[in-house]
Amino acid sequence: MLAGPDYLREVFGLYSTLALDLNIAVDFMDEDQLLDAAALSTFKVLFLTEPDLPLAGGAALLKWVSAGGTLVTVAGAGQFDEYDEPNPNFQTGLLGKGLVEKPKARSIASPANTVNGTLSEPLAGCKDTGCKFEAWGVVTAPAASAKPAGVLATFADGAPALVANTVGKGRSLHFYFLPGQSFRYGYAGEGGNTSMHTLMAVLENITAGVADAPVTASSRLVETPLLAGPEGSVVTLLNWARHEFNSSTGLLTLNISLGFAPSKASSVEHGAIVAKPLAGEKGAVTVTVPLQSADFLLFHK
Repeated sequence: MLAGPDYLREVFGLYSTLALDLNIAVDFMDEDQLLDAAALSTFKVLFLTEPDLPLAGGAALLKWVSAGGTLVTVAGAGQFDEYDEPNPNFQTGLLGKGLVEKPKARSIASPANTVNGTLSEPLAGCKDTGCKFEAWGVVTAPAASAKPAGVLATFADGAPALVANTVGKGRSLHFYFLPGQSFRYGYAGEGGNTSMHTLMAVLENITAGVADAPVTASSRLVETPLLAGPEGSVVTLLNWARHEFNSSTGLLTLNISLGFAPSKASSVEHGAIVAKPLAGEKGAVTVTVPLQSADFLLFHK
């Protein structure tokens, strides 16, 4: 996934950032599903990276956004149709005429640090002037020379880096770079962890409130998918940053919405565990367990 065209590398970067680091449930849609209104209706936020978007799929996405969805696009997304012909109408419908990008060529070159930018406070929640991010790989710009409205972040030269627009009852956000790749590679750049975590705050803000997560953890760098079955549920714990939470105790606290009161609970690594009812939520429990790299928590009906 890191050796193909930039827009496919971006899929990997966004998925790993959202699913692994932010513990957000992520699924994938293909182009045919865009024409299925029932399939689209199950999502509240969609990320689009591909440059060649079929015209019918683009029209369906615009309709979905207008009905209340949030669509996040990255550099070059949706600029062409299924025949690789220019399609300025899609970005115009999402962003307005002044924010449409200049044409972007695809690239299979390894990403490189290109420019730093400063995030604006409303989206990232930054409280000081030290909130920086790094854009790796290609950086694009609006085709219009006038400064557009809706700018949420800028590059160091003042050019827009992230913009937002209201579309009917929904909203669109567009990155003039590749945020997934920038997050994955950012730790090696000049901004280091500060750059990574600032970008992570942006992505977390975009997806905040889209759904009630069945599992919340005291560290957002622990992946916690829940699998439900007829005999009970299993929570998988995958620790992607062992040194970044409760380093003195190695303990992780989880609030889990099971939908039932478990008769017993256990950890594959540590045996029986205590699952306390979570106040104010029926069928939910809280547990605290030691965690190194991985574990499975079993909850029996």
